[in-house]
Amino acid sequence: MQGTGEAAMPEMARSAASSSATERGETPEVAALGNTLTDLFKTLGVSQEAYAVRVDLHASTVSRFLNGRRLATEDFIDRLIREAEQRLGSPLMAEAKAEVHRQRLLPCGPPIPPATNWSASGRR
Repeated sequence: MQGTGEAAMPEMARSAASSSATERGETPEVAALGNTLTDLFKTLGVSQEAYAVRVDLHASTVSRFLNGRRLATEDFIDRLIREAEQRLGSPLMAEAKAEVHRQRLLPCGPPIPPATNWSASGRR
């Protein structure tokens, strides 16, 4: 049975509106990631439907990830990179892998700063 692939986003402190817009791919960063993933996907030489079966996702989920209409999960990206490397017969450059993961994090906003130090009394 195929899964939905609609995995929850990592826990982040952001508004519900910006979170859902990001997850739905309504940001230019998600569209750019989709373009990058599509370029990687083309190296596999398979249809989106065949790949969806192989990775146990619904074909529409794969399509949304590749078309930048949904933020791709880390698992999807990691597997796509591994399969592209196998198909090409050599590893992708470390910088290229890092860039794909950087693109995935862009729509999520800046990292959350660490909590401030609390005094012994438990107050700021």
